[in-house]
Amino acid sequence: MDDIDTGFQFGQLALQILKQFNLKRLESRVGFLVYAFICHWKNHIRETLSPLKKVYQNGLETGDFEYAGYGALFFSYHSFVAGIELSEVERRFSKYSIAIHRLKHEFAYQYQRLVYQVVANLKDEVNDPCRLSGKYYDEARQLHIASEAMDKATLSAVYLMKLYLNYLFC
Repeated sequence: MDDIDTGFQFGQLALQILKQFNLKRLESRVGFLVYAFICHWKNHIRETLSPLKKVYQNGLETGDFEYAGYGALFFSYHSFVAGIELSEVERRFSKYSIAIHRLKHEFAYQYQRLVYQVVANLKDEVNDPCRLSGKYYDEARQLHIASEAMDKATLSAVYLMKLYLNYLFC
């Protein structure tokens, strides 16, 4: 905490240990943590895209479907926040949404659908661009479910995305 350089160095060390000892079964988990949460503090977020795609592929190959789902989710999400052109981001979301759904990874699926709806809103595919209700996500339903479950992660994600949209659309 509060020491980006040391955190980055430990992330790099973790990747080196994986490679040195050929720990293929741990690559998805460690790679996900490093590329989803550490690397973008020192490198451009676009540099996480290829490694996150590999996290997804490795998870499928080793049977670590939980982290395959997380890899797919963060590959899609980082594509969005990295400023990739929206039609390409939408294509990626479409592809990985299907994959995450097939993995039965409900948290990753719902979170990915939330950001997918943000992309649709930005592409002007809804009546109210600040409301997360449309083809991919229903904010009223999902907020109710998250509130009932006291799911603070989902609640914060929804409100963060709404804040983002309200800022962009004044």
